[in-house]
Amino acid sequence: MVVKDDFEQLGFDVMQISLGSVEVKSNNISEEDKLDLEKTLQEHGFELILDKEEAHNEEIKVLLLEYINEQWFKKLNVSDFLAHNLHSDYIAISRFFSKKNNLTIEKYLIRLKVERTKQLIQEGKLNFSEIAYELGYSNLSHLSAQFKKEVGKSLSDYKNDADFQRNPIDKIV
Repeated sequence: MVVKDDFEQLGFDVMQISLGSVEVKSNNISEEDKLDLEKTLQEHGFELILDKEEAHNEEIKVLLLEYINEQWFKKLNVSDFLAHNLHSDYIAISRFFSKKNNLTIEKYLIRLKVERTKQLIQEGKLNFSEIAYELGYSNLSHLSAQFKKEVGKSLSDYKNDADFQRNPIDKIV
């Protein structure tokens, strides 16, 4: 709603809006309009992306976040999930993502899971085994090893640390 309102207040005719993208009627957006839109969106914590490759990259990242948060891993493997949602071959998606981010999709997923683990620890509603299950790990040891490798602390050390250091999802690379 916020993004739609921002676009409409700046005089754009919004045709369609979905997570990560907005389609407007006009093809010709002036540089001044772009700057106004970028400033307004940033005030609400959003970013304007006009480059098609960057938009595609962000679309993949949004889907990977959805894959974890909505527990799609319980129904589909990541390659099938991305191929289905992007209507493309997974190998092409994977190559594009790796080239664009200097990071594989699998490594990016691990980093997303680590940040989600931090969030769940901070919320304090689940124990470590429940967190592992929640994120699709076959066992707690696997989560613990990945967490320690990425964060440099054990799950317990992180939990006992008074300063929960988390990375914003849009800054993970």
